[in-house]
Amino acid sequence: MARRRPIVMVVGILLVLGVATGAGVLPARAALTAPVLIGPAQGSSHDVNPELRWGAVAGATGYRVQVARDAAFTDRIYQADTVVTSHVPSTDLDPGALHWRVTALVGDVGQAWSTGSFSMNATLGTPIQLGPAHEAEIAYPASTVLTWGPVPGAGAYEVQVTGASTITDQPIRIPTTAFAFQLLDETAEWRVRAVSPNGRTVGPWSATRTVSASWTALPEIEGPPSGPNLEPIIAWNPLPGAQTYELEVTPTPVDWASPRTIRMTTPGPAHRFTDPNEPGGGEYAWRLRGVSADGLRTDWTEVRTFARELELPAELLAPADGAHVDAAPTLRWTPVRRASHYLVDVSTDPTFSAGETVTIRTTEPELVASVSSGVDLALRAGTEYLWRVRSI
Repeated sequence: MARRRPIVMVVGILLVLGVATGAGVLPARAALTAPVLIGPAQGSSHDVNPELRWGAVAGATGYRVQVARDAAFTDRIYQADTVVTSHVPSTDLDPGALHWRVTALVGDVGQAWSTGSFSMNATLGTPIQLGPAHEAEIAYPASTVLTWGPVPGAGAYEVQVTGASTITDQPIRIPTTAFAFQLLDETAEWRVRAVSPNGRTVGPWSATRTVSASWTALPEIEGPPSGPNLEPIIAWNPLPGAQTYELEVTPTPVDWASPRTIRMTTPGPAHRFTDPNEPGGGEYAWRLRGVSADGLRTDWTEVRTFARELELPAELLAPADGAHVDAAPTLRWTPVRRASHYLVDVSTDPTFSAGETVTIRTTEPELVASVSSGVDLALRAGTEYLWRVRSI
C-alpha cells in the first residue's frame, strides 16, 4: 500500500501539467495586414465623391472605411462597412481637405489602418432668382411667392427675408425652389442660397432683391342711390382681404369731425342706416374702407350722398305741370306720413341754384302763395317757374 501512493501522485501531477502545458501552446491567430491603398491619388481634388479603392487582404471578411476632417479622425464625417475593395461615399462630402482610411475586418473587429487624403471642391452654384422681379409690387392680399432655378448638387435651399412682419428674418431652410409668405403693407428684401444634401455645405448667396406689397383696392359700392331713400341700405361688394369694414356717415354739409358723425365697424357687405339723432330724416354723406385681419386699412372710398326720407317723395297735385297760373297760385301735394314739415322750393333755374330759388317751410301739404298768407313768391308775369317739395 505504501509503495503505490507515489505512483498515483506522480501520475496526477503529470496529468495536470500536461493539461496546463497543452493550453498554453495553442497557436495565436496572426494579425491581418493593412490594405494597400490604390486610389484616389494622395492629395487629389474632386468635384464629386471619389471612388475609394484598395487591395484585397487575405483572411479579411470585410472592410471598414472612414472619412474625417482631421488626420486623427476625431472629426469623422462618414463611415461604412463593405465586403468589396472599393466604395463611393453615399452622402455628399464636405468641401475642403479630407482624410480617409480603411481597415480589414475579421468579423466586426478591425485590424491595421491604411490612411490617405484628398480634397473636395465647393461645387454648389448660386441660385438664379426667377420671381418676383426686383422692386416688384404685390397687391395685398395676394401671397408673395419667391422662386428660383435649381442648383446642381443641391439638396435644399436657405431663403432669407428681412423687413417682413409676418416671418422671421433668419434663414429658412426648405427642400423646394419656391417660398410663399404673406407680405403686408411693407417692403422686404430677400436672397437665397443652395445647401448640400448632407446639410453641412452652403453655396454663395444670390443677389438681394426687394419686393413690396400694398392694399390699393377699395370696396365696390352698390348703393344706396343718391336720391331719396325710405330706408337707406348702404351696400358694397366684398373686398378680398377685408375682414370688417369701417363706415362713417355724417349729415351734410360734410364735417367728419362733427359730433353728429356716426362711426361703426361692420362685417358687411351691407348696413341699414338709421340716424338716432335725426329721426325725421335728412341728407347725408358717407364713406367706407376695408380692414384686414392683420389690421391693414384701405383708403376711404369716394364720398357719396343720399337723402333719408320718412316716405317716398310727395306727389305734386296742383297746379298741373305746365299750367298758367295767376300771381297767387296755391301749390298742393300729397301728404307724407310721419312728416313734421315740408320744404317747398320755387325757382326759375332747373338746377334750383341758391340765387334763383325761394324756399318756404310749411307744416301742411299745400302752400297758398299770396301776400295775405304771408308767402310772397314775387312771381313775374310771363316767367316759367319750377317747384318741388321735400318732406322732413
